[in-house]
Amino acid sequence: MKTTLFSVLLCCALASCFAQTKYREEFNGPFASWANVKTRFRAAGDGVKDDTQALQTALDSLSRTLKTPFNTQGATRYVVVYLPAGTYRISRTLRLEGRTGVTFIGEDPLKTKIKWAGGDNDTMFFSNKSAEIRISRLTWDADNRKNIVAVGLHFKDHNEPYFGPTFMELSDMVFTGNPACGLSCGTYGTDGTGIMDSEFTIRRCKFYNATEAGILIKGFNALDYWVWDCEFNRCARGIQCSHGNYHVYQSHFYNSAVADCQNKDVMYSSVRNCYSENAAAFSVDEGASCNAFKRIFQANIVKNSQAIPIQYHHLGKITLLNNYFYNKDKPTQQAVDYTSWCSGNYDVLSIENAYTEDRPINLPQNFQTHLHGLEDKKFVFARSKEPAAKPLPPFVPLVKRQVFEVPVNATGKTIQAIINKAAALKGQRAVVHFPQSDFYIEQSITVPAESDIQLLGDGVHASIFRTKSDPGPAFFYFTINGPSYITIRDLQVGQDGTTDNSNAFLFTGIDQPKSRVLLDQINSNSSNTLYIDKLNYTYFEKNNSFFTKGNTLIGGDKVKAGTGTSKLYCFGGQSAGVHLENGATMVARDCWWEGSNKKDFLPLNLTGNGNLTVDGAMYAPTDADSGAVVVVGNFSGRISLLNMYLIGSIRVQPNPATLKMLVWNVNMYHKTNPVDFLKAKTSAQIAMLGISTQCFKQADKNCTNENPLSVPDKLVNVSTVESFLKELTSDNRRANPQPYTYLAAGVTNLYISRVFAYTAKGAFTFRQ
Repeated sequence: MKTTLFSVLLCCALASCFAQTKYREEFNGPFASWANVKTRFRAAGDGVKDDTQALQTALDSLSRTLKTPFNTQGATRYVVVYLPAGTYRISRTLRLEGRTGVTFIGEDPLKTKIKWAGGDNDTMFFSNKSAEIRISRLTWDADNRKNIVAVGLHFKDHNEPYFGPTFMELSDMVFTGNPACGLSCGTYGTDGTGIMDSEFTIRRCKFYNATEAGILIKGFNALDYWVWDCEFNRCARGIQCSHGNYHVYQSHFYNSAVADCQNKDVMYSSVRNCYSENAAAFSVDEGASCNAFKRIFQANIVKNSQAIPIQYHHLGKITLLNNYFYNKDKPTQQAVDYTSWCSGNYDVLSIENAYTEDRPINLPQNFQTHLHGLEDKKFVFARSKEPAAKPLPPFVPLVKRQVFEVPVNATGKTIQAIINKAAALKGQRAVVHFPQSDFYIEQSITVPAESDIQLLGDGVHASIFRTKSDPGPAFFYFTINGPSYITIRDLQVGQDGTTDNSNAFLFTGIDQPKSRVLLDQINSNSSNTLYIDKLNYTYFEKNNSFFTKGNTLIGGDKVKAGTGTSKLYCFGGQSAGVHLENGATMVARDCWWEGSNKKDFLPLNLTGNGNLTVDGAMYAPTDADSGAVVVVGNFSGRISLLNMYLIGSIRVQPNPATLKMLVWNVNMYHKTNPVDFLKAKTSAQIAMLGISTQCFKQADKNCTNENPLSVPDKLVNVSTVESFLKELTSDNRRANPQPYTYLAAGVTNLYISRVFAYTAKGAFTFRQ
């Protein structure tokens, strides 16, 4: 039997799945409400028969319209298409048109394959005008046809019915057979609407031999692509992006022929905790300009790049934190080429990086340059141990659990009785499954302490509402007592657009040493997405959550005293509406914010005390003027605003010496003098470094600079810049994502993913 490279890679992946048993996330299914393509649509899945029509019929029959509340449209309707193990040959494009909240999912990514049997220059799966969808657990095999896109996700036209593509999950998939692109996303120019195509979460995918790019992103609104734990092997480019943005976490790149990441007019991007080996280059920007683009590189290992790893030729700044760049074959190779023809200041923030070259950053000779931070070191092979790549997490395994099905239209009393039965099975992770339906509850649903259960739905179409006739006083939809070990996934709680002043979830008794709460892809219109009330130990992480605002953190007595460990890290999670008290710490990275005008809501309006870092963000209120979008009132602690665009400006009121504030690489629109607030006397320590400003108001002679203008650095009460930078970036440099793993008995371990919390008052409240 002939052994192929792909079969070897699959065997390695299987071995990894079995070896890495520490990961707790699992896949459960199929459930009775799902449409099985073999039993319902007579797909063969034998690798011989053409299954195109069977799969297309399954997609065409998905429930189409999302109503409020959702009408199930009869028992024959469904929102999940399930593919059992097998090889499904298709000879023409599978099309998903105008759907929302649906799922296309396989049994196992190593056993469930869709294989192309059509011609060249085509797309295997085309999603158009569809939102909130999930595609998962499949192998896409282009079968060596030329110029094949495996999965295309776009917004091509406004013909009804349509939903703006957003809030997508692409997970646990393999792309092989030499496709042009594994994932092609967004539209640009005349090839589509050029809007939406944003907020995509791409997790644990493997891209092999893509002739153009593993992931192709294009369009000015193709924003917030969060790429996690993916592998790019022998692709021309791992990620290619034009005009949008992306953020890569914990991914591996091997032997990229052009570059691991290639950018064209990308406003801001970040690559963090990644591993690159034997690539032509690590990150390459096309062209040169005066644009204030931002590139963030953190905790990456870049090994044996054939050319200079980072090639960047724009006026915008570069941030380098805790990276390793080394090349045994070219020990004198520079790590960064940062030059352009544009006049202005060329600034780099570089802290605790390791290089093999004495002068690793090439800066322009004819403009003003600044290297900030600089506690870097030279990597000497004879005396240093080469840093190794951390293993990627395995594909989420299929695990069979006892399933308790919630009847369609069940009441709160019925749901409570089912949860009680599941919770009684101690340590068995029983599944309570909510099918596509509207569930009206008349009481708060309680999960007992020490439960180990999973509350799983069919997505936004599994919706839990207040009783229609007499909703009564506000309450918590779910009260979950700890310590507990709960997974909550693919549910809607509350009704979008209502003024229901209830709260979605209350968690109590969860604050044990080393306890964790991991939230992923949260969608909420609540004024407080997270309300963390006086906890001392619990680690919180909220990722890939554009559709949220309002994170309130009140530290417990130990946090206030400086001995507690509770904190909130958001990776691709919103920073808008933060409030900190009692020394609480929050780090937020890599998320756009846009919304109401500044009179109604300020993205940051800080009082209280604590430590806040925002790294990689755009604040874009609807009123585009020079007014403040960041206001610091009476605040004590550390504030670090890094690598940001502000449609507006910063205002800091006079503060005591207990405030330390760093503003690095921030571009402010319409504010001609962005540091004028520093005219007022203050005892606070403030550093404004790498600032630029742009203004486009032709009627205002002071506001006609289309290209960014560099603003001179400004220091207030800061004596030693290097030590100040090291302190003010310390929270950000320590912040690393934590996987969902098993924890010790008696320690709370919560995982909440793709939950829609539509309650006006609060989404997730955590108390001792």
